[in-house]
Amino acid sequence: MINEPRRSLKPIIDNPKESMLDLMNRAKHWEKRWVLYSNVLDHGGEIWLQKWVALDEIEEEMQLEEEKMAPKVYKCKIEDCGKEFNDSGSLKKHASTHGEKQFLCTYEGCGKKFLDNSKLRRHQLVHTGERPYECQYCSKKFSLDFNLRTHLRTHTGDKPYQCSYPGCLKRFTQSSNLAAHEKNHMIKQGKKDDEEVKS
Repeated sequence: MINEPRRSLKPIIDNPKESMLDLMNRAKHWEKRWVLYSNVLDHGGEIWLQKWVALDEIEEEMQLEEEKMAPKVYKCKIEDCGKEFNDSGSLKKHASTHGEKQFLCTYEGCGKKFLDNSKLRRHQLVHTGERPYECQYCSKKFSLDFNLRTHLRTHTGDKPYQCSYPGCLKRFTQSSNLAAHEKNHMIKQGKKDDEEVKS
């Protein structure tokens, strides 16, 4: 049976939003059997609910959090494909690429087929040369609204894609540039890990 906490024990949490991992590390550092654990409840405003929790309960909750955070793998079951996705929605979208492409481009000499009519219409802009989306700053025209939105960032300076590596503050206008940048981090980290193994 677990004993009740001593009343003289002082709470070790300064920040109510402290992560479970930080909480565990601090609890182990202080070598206390009981710690004060804070939850945030929102009922039209923030209300702090404080209760005493045993360390073994915190460890159990941490394990549940880790299981929730672990990436789930959804694998395509089509033979010779086997692509993997982090969520079922992405897998479902991908699975449609294996379906019958019934929307045919009728432009002479093309004959490309598409899964849905919207992708066919977008493709046909290649043949028509139509560019209905115009930049308000420089009047440059684009066939797709997505390309205009990306281009506008060159004028506004907006860089919505930030590097997720600790200590790196670089930001990018396009997700593809961020992906290339983070790949460099992985390559450098791999070389660093190899050097540490060799020494």
